[in-house]
Amino acid sequence: MVTERQKNIGAPEDAGRGKISAADILSLIVMLGIYCVASIHRIGIPGAVFDALQADFRTTAGTVSLLGVSFTVVYACDMLLIGPLADKFGGMRMLLTGTLILFCGSLAFVLSRDTVFLIGSRILVGLGAGFIYLSLVKELTRLFPVRYFAVVMGLVYATSSVSNLLSTYPLVFFCEKTSWRTAFGTLTVLLGILAAVFFVLFRNARLPAVGTAKISLRSYAPAFRNAACLKLYYCSACNMAVFLFAQGVIGKKFLQDVTSCGSVRATGVIFVCTIITSLEMMFSGSISFLLKNRRKPFLVSSALLQFFSCSVIIAGIVSGAPFWLYAAGFFMMASGFGFSGIYTATVRDMNPEHTALAVGVLNALGNVFIAAFSFLCGLLLDLFRDRALAGEAGSVRYPPQAYLFLWGTILLLVVPMVYWCFRARETFGKNTVPAAKEKA
Repeated sequence: MVTERQKNIGAPEDAGRGKISAADILSLIVMLGIYCVASIHRIGIPGAVFDALQADFRTTAGTVSLLGVSFTVVYACDMLLIGPLADKFGGMRMLLTGTLILFCGSLAFVLSRDTVFLIGSRILVGLGAGFIYLSLVKELTRLFPVRYFAVVMGLVYATSSVSNLLSTYPLVFFCEKTSWRTAFGTLTVLLGILAAVFFVLFRNARLPAVGTAKISLRSYAPAFRNAACLKLYYCSACNMAVFLFAQGVIGKKFLQDVTSCGSVRATGVIFVCTIITSLEMMFSGSISFLLKNRRKPFLVSSALLQFFSCSVIIAGIVSGAPFWLYAAGFFMMASGFGFSGIYTATVRDMNPEHTALAVGVLNALGNVFIAAFSFLCGLLLDLFRDRALAGEAGSVRYPPQAYLFLWGTILLLVVPMVYWCFRARETFGKNTVPAAKEKA
């Protein structure tokens, strides 16, 4: 028996798209703005304000790490649910819902006075943020032809990179000059304005009809039908988690603890890393397009960069290397993450009829990895707390041995990524299953 999908493998999908109106473009700009705010929440906490939160709430590193764990676990589970919902109800409806939840969580975070309320607010923020990315991807799939998908995904990742830049020097500077509550309070006001504009656009938009398919566990089957796609999920999750964990959770503190550098210098490394990812995300999709939509060279490059970055960091810890070697390792890590848009485009090649679902699974697994890394980080740091030293303003400096165990574990998880990326087959941007036949 031949499925409809198999009949249309490699067929063009650009027909039937109407003209994009000014309202559509404005909606896209507002959606990117909302996504930017959500990304700052995802990247900036707890990494940029790790020491400030630990001192303000007088708590342990494990508790501060739970802010990252609580967010990413909810965010990951959210994405698994939002994928089928976005395919059924459309991107705009789901994004409006997520924006309202995100606003409530952001406001609660600013008003938190104890760690229980603080963690609860992060759960709410993760719940809302999980709606936004997939809803945006769903709208891009609807508005743009498939041959430009890698290019427009580059625009989304570039927006993420801008928010990542804002989560480094600007956020740290703002927090130091005012406070973390003032910084995120300002962000909450901006989100409220964007939400109001988007609501007006939503009321006047021509929305697609709600799908009739029922959502059940069977709805998730298309995303798990072939081994090649499952391996790609793992590779993308490693690529995503290694860098975002370093950028948003432990990178700044790791550099300060191991090299005794100042906050500004450590933040500078993260800032440069974000510039690297921004440039790659902006241009990797276009370069893939110019190379006849080749994906594999980017996948292999990202795997090798992550492997060597972790190896350099571990070698630095063992040998007591200077600051610049750790910085070089972080720059390689950022370069590997810069090809994230290609993973998304490849998954889209394998699952064109269920894009939101497949991308949801892709990002959910990545966030599960980030949560696991964050939990492991908090556990290891607390285990070495008796060997830690008191830092400035109530902060704590942890010994290099704790970080050696952490990065060693991460390196072991990267090894399968390298192997599977080398064995991956090229898709050339076509709707094909490269390594396994789809069940009829």
